[in-house]
Amino acid sequence: MRIPTAVFVLCLAAVPARAGDISFSYNFAAPNLGANQSITQLDLGVTMQSSALGKNVVLANPALATTLVPNPFIMPTPNCAVTPQFCMAVPRTIDGVDPKTLANPQFFYKPNSFTATPGVATNINLVKPGIPAGTTVRTDAAALSWEPAANPPVFGAKNQLKFGATLSVQTAIFTPPNKGIGMAPPPRPVYPSKASFSSATWLLSDNTKVNTAALAAHTIQMGQDVFDLNNNFLPGLIFTYTNDAMNDVTLADLAFFTTSDGNALAELDPQATFLTDALVSLNGLSLPTLSSYDVPSGETLRFLFADTSDPFFVAEADVSAEGVFQLGYGYEAQVQVAEPPSWTVFALGCAALAFGVRPRAGVSRG
Repeated sequence: MRIPTAVFVLCLAAVPARAGDISFSYNFAAPNLGANQSITQLDLGVTMQSSALGKNVVLANPALATTLVPNPFIMPTPNCAVTPQFCMAVPRTIDGVDPKTLANPQFFYKPNSFTATPGVATNINLVKPGIPAGTTVRTDAAALSWEPAANPPVFGAKNQLKFGATLSVQTAIFTPPNKGIGMAPPPRPVYPSKASFSSATWLLSDNTKVNTAALAAHTIQMGQDVFDLNNNFLPGLIFTYTNDAMNDVTLADLAFFTTSDGNALAELDPQATFLTDALVSLNGLSLPTLSSYDVPSGETLRFLFADTSDPFFVAEADVSAEGVFQLGYGYEAQVQVAEPPSWTVFALGCAALAFGVRPRAGVSRG
């Protein structure tokens, strides 16, 4: 039976966007304050890559992810999985906690401060099994702010506080072909999750602005068996750090692990499998396993690990420049998807709808 044109167009237009969470956290050192100065706000800017299967797709804007928590005014305490209507959606943010204990938040996320500025969408001519018609990608800027819960805020270990958030970003998902060896591979993102740290600014009580981590601009990419934007296949579990600053930096205290905990950056002791035996390279040149790495301006440090069956991949490190601590970063990206892509499920529903439509009189059965 021929699918009616109206039904087909409706289905294409209504295919839901696929969101993939990426989490980030940064440890910032306390600013030097003068007499009668206090902190009134922290502004943070990051960029994320959005993507979708198919060309000329209108991509959704990144959004600040939320989680459901019980409404404290409802007794008995509701189960949010069973009765979500009795719960509240709160932003998934890390609000200036002690980096060592992840306790005692000193700031609160400023309500409605999250903004997303979409970039320019680009078509990528990637045609592979599971990716039949290319992709659409876009780099989007996001910004959010925090205000101190009390003044002065108390900085924690090493005179630092940790801030972070989880963003929901539209992500192209595909299912790799089953080569007939073992279990079929799960769906996964087409491209590595990509994020850039662009700026962080303390706003002081006299309207002075103090940049923090000004020498640590960088871009990271994290994924497993993914493609780059030049259509090259990147096998294995991969993490790259590109130094976007005009100065050299040093990465130290590096840690990599996989987990089933999608909120690992906010957990003190998440269940994790720590990764070792990485293949390390700098701009394609092999390096030995070291406790720290120097990354010149504009160059890319890459770590390659064996594949994982865990859905989430986490990377952490401290960044210094000119011998001075700049920030500690943490990133968590989803590298596998347990359920089929939502467009597949929706397509089945569209097919069922189409077969349920009777052709009108005078319309032939194709």
